[in-house]
Amino acid sequence: MFKRIIIEDWNQIGGLISFILTFGIFASIMLRAWRMKPSEAEHMASLALEEDLKQKESNQ
Repeated sequence: MFKRIIIEDWNQIGGLISFILTFGIFASIMLRAWRMKPSEAEHMASLALEEDLKQKESNQ
């Protein structure tokens, strides 16, 4: 039954490229985090992710 299934080469290449791309992005993020200075990490930790509601209301 499985002998009738034709696996083409582009499927294997696409999966390999996807894995390499994902691993490369993950590795670059991890290297940046490991090389980060403590002062830079503190600065990034204190950044606001969303605007405060008071700021939105005062801007209108």
